[in-house]
Amino acid sequence: MTPLALILTVAIPMIPPKRYIPEIHDVHPRMMPALERLLGALPDEASRLAPLLVVPDWAGDSALDCHPEFVEMLRQLQGEKVLHGLTHSLGPDWWNRFAYGTENHAEFASLSEDQATARLTTAHKLHTEAFGLPRWFCAPRWQQNAIVKTVLGRLGFEGFMLGSRYEKLSGARAAIPAICFDDGGHAWRHVAGRLQRKAMIRRWLANNTPFRLTLHPADLEDPKTWQQLTELVATLKGEGWQPLAFDDALFA
Repeated sequence: MTPLALILTVAIPMIPPKRYIPEIHDVHPRMMPALERLLGALPDEASRLAPLLVVPDWAGDSALDCHPEFVEMLRQLQGEKVLHGLTHSLGPDWWNRFAYGTENHAEFASLSEDQATARLTTAHKLHTEAFGLPRWFCAPRWQQNAIVKTVLGRLGFEGFMLGSRYEKLSGARAAIPAICFDDGGHAWRHVAGRLQRKAMIRRWLANNTPFRLTLHPADLEDPKTWQQLTELVATLKGEGWQPLAFDDALFA
């Protein structure tokens, strides 16, 4: 089979226009008030089906098994529970402090096989105890090396999320880009991020481009960024955009 023929055998769903998938990222026990605000910012039909990207041990000190009430609350929400790293951080380093104003959130970008296996096995166990077996994985910052995909296969995952697409371990892909409002800790990054998103939003709305609307607790920290997000949600509702369920995107 030629490389081109192999590519053509991989299913690439065609998502209808004017559809968006809401995603709630960085879900962990210490962000409870923020979770309520993020869900409340979405139309009811979107908040009901939004995938929840759960960090099973945020910062290494908020393991799900120590917060049963939070776990029970998440169980009542119908959105897909996606495994979102283990701690969401590799700790502080000078480069991330300089470039982003944060710790190193690219938790799975450059791990060895042993490191990736250890982190994913622990995360998988915590998630399974809380919600059952996870089907999908999303690396923090959407950054993962090739080793991570191999380990995900060993652990029985169905697929993983990247910034531009959902990808199954079988090879099928749903190409749908994500818009992110989490600009890090520097004021200049918030200004630059809003300008970049303004152009992106204008283009996507004009072309009826399906996309993923990703919400993070950090979105609430800058009032102008939060305003941009809520204005986009209002525009989507006013112009007849419809939320799309996570699984529907994979089989569109």
